[in-house]
Amino acid sequence: MANEKPLRQTLESQGYSVYWQGKGKPIKVSKGSQTFEIAPSEYQVRSGTAFVSPDVLGRFSAKETASPTQTAPTEPLYKQVPGQIQSDVQKYQEQERANFERFRQQQEDVWNRYYAEQQQRISDYMGQMNQLIQQYSDAGIQMLKQYQEQYGQSLATLKQLMQPDPTVPETVKVALDMLEKRTEENARLLDEEMNRRGRYQSSYAMDKRRELYSDLTTDQQQILAQWIDQQHKQMTDATLRYAAAQADFAQNYANLYGQVTAKPIEMGMGLAQELLNRQSALGEQQWQMRSGLLSQQQAMESNLAQVGLNTAVGLRQWLAEQEAAAQRAQAELEAQRAQQEWEQQKFLANLALQQAQLQETQRHNIAMERRPVGGGGGLTAYQMYQIAQKQAEQQAKAEAEKTLKSTAARAGTDLTTAGYILNLSALKDNAVAVRRQIEADMKDPAKASVDWNKVIQEADKWYPWPLVSSLIPGQVIRQAP
Repeated sequence: MANEKPLRQTLESQGYSVYWQGKGKPIKVSKGSQTFEIAPSEYQVRSGTAFVSPDVLGRFSAKETASPTQTAPTEPLYKQVPGQIQSDVQKYQEQERANFERFRQQQEDVWNRYYAEQQQRISDYMGQMNQLIQQYSDAGIQMLKQYQEQYGQSLATLKQLMQPDPTVPETVKVALDMLEKRTEENARLLDEEMNRRGRYQSSYAMDKRRELYSDLTTDQQQILAQWIDQQHKQMTDATLRYAAAQADFAQNYANLYGQVTAKPIEMGMGLAQELLNRQSALGEQQWQMRSGLLSQQQAMESNLAQVGLNTAVGLRQWLAEQEAAAQRAQAELEAQRAQQEWEQQKFLANLALQQAQLQETQRHNIAMERRPVGGGGGLTAYQMYQIAQKQAEQQAKAEAEKTLKSTAARAGTDLTTAGYILNLSALKDNAVAVRRQIEADMKDPAKASVDWNKVIQEADKWYPWPLVSSLIPGQVIRQAP
């Protein structure tokens, strides 16, 4: 029998889903849990539309009649989406927390290394400063010892000057000797003068001699008195200098001792203060680092909570919209079922009539094949019909190839994938059917050359938000607008 019934239009009106799998391949037909295939020899493609004979359609009518039982209703697919999205959101939150924990641990490790290095530097610096303070203290003690020795020598010298010297200096002895010689010379000259005058044994001469030696004694006494006075002054000066030196030594020794002992203490206190400042600075840096990490963690938790809240609110709104859409779809489905029942009855009634008409047409065509057509070059009417039909098929094929290439260019993909997208577009009114068809075909080895990412991207464009990719396992769920 001739292939004159449009396959997709006829079967979809009866509730079937039709899937074009490519040129020269079976056409898949499904309804509920049942799946059927129409062999390439059982259909004919004209102008991009598959046509079948009434006999092929009759098989589906028999199957429809023989399978009155309906499968138990399952939960709508859209109700599975919130759970999948919530699971993905939870995985995202857990991943973010794990990433932050790794980041926090890295920061802690970096800080611990920095803290250990700073502590080592502080320890080395404190060791050097302690050595310097010890060297300063040792040098001060050595200086105190030298100062004591120098002052001891000076005091010993002054102490010697404080003691009277019984030894007459040579200068005093020379002065006394010169004075005595001068007196002897004057006495000799006096004796000569007295002899010259003849008065050597006179009382006058004796008085003059006594005066000379009396003056000698007086002069000697003066010289000795001066020497003794000088000794006394020297002793007195040495005593005063000794007392002053003792006072200066005590004061200077106290000052020097204070510097030697107080300076290391002052340096040690400064070093302790510097150590405290450095430790405080490290503690402040550690507190700032940990405070910053805590602030980042709080901000991250707040963001994650906001993401969860936004997702929950969006899902509730989306679920409510899907519930309303499902109710509308259910109402439409009930109306379609009623229409399909009427169409089925009409189809069965027309089928007998079409078969009778077909038989009559076949008898007519046989008669026409034997009858030449005037002006047709000796061709029969049937031959003319076949030529016209072949031209129409070539034109339809050219149009189909043009549409295929246009779809491939628009989607940025190959011709095989573009053909799959064109066939899939017949189901775009039903996102669930699109999703199921893609999931089934992705498992088919014969369709391994199809670029499924491009298919899903194009399918997402048929809906207000990427509903198809959100329902395909393993695909990234994108936030609904």
